Amino acid sequence: MNITLDQACALDAVARLGTIQKAAKSLHKGHSAVMYLIKSLEEQTQINLFDRSGDLKLISASQLF
Repeated sequence: MNITLDQACALDAVARLGTIQKAAKSLHKGHSAVMYLIKSLEEQTQINLFDRSGDLKLISASQLF
């Protein structure tokens, strides 16, 4: 598994800022580009990193295992 720098930056930005839109703006990327990076990271790791049942929230490590 190779996580790219773009994927790591997108994950960090979404986790810190709380929304895809804010993360995209801070990364100077489009909303769809950030979504693609997050989805591809989740597919590579086979882990859902965010709870999408309401507001986007990073899933805590204790919920992953």
